[in-house]
Amino acid sequence: MRVSIIFNYRLLGKRCRALLSSNNRFIAIYLSMLGKILLTLAVTAIMFFVLRQRQIAESEEFQSKDSNSPARQAKKRADTTLAKDLRIGAYLFLILMVGLGGVLYYYQWQVDRLVLTITLYRRNQAEPSSYEVYKYQLNERSFITTDGITVTVASDERMEVFGQD
Repeated sequence: MRVSIIFNYRLLGKRCRALLSSNNRFIAIYLSMLGKILLTLAVTAIMFFVLRQRQIAESEEFQSKDSNSPARQAKKRADTTLAKDLRIGAYLFLILMVGLGGVLYYYQWQVDRLVLTITLYRRNQAEPSSYEVYKYQLNERSFITTDGITVTVASDERMEVFGQD
């Protein structure tokens, strides 16, 4: 129920927007994303244990059968080399995915930490005000400066952003 409210708040109108302030929406979205990650990790762990139990059962089956025949030994060697190759491939894929995720996270972090210069032009002031802001703290009509000051831009003010690529 809560997830449907979070993702469909635009469809529900002003009542839902009043219930969920902007900070609560972001927190709820991040918590739902965290829940999805935890669900993925749980499914992965369950599949690991299921496959591990299957592998143990197959190894016990091989040990219980006649292991002295040459055909059986050749098949066992072929199965072990295939299993080793698959295991190496799985580990390489895992390392690739974790590495790629880390690199993408680093690049996103680097872009978010980009310092922008914002110039506000007000009608009643001759000189414009200038602020430095991290890119991730820049919103549509407000921002938080690097000094921690929250600035809300009025409808009659003009905002210029410098430093974006």
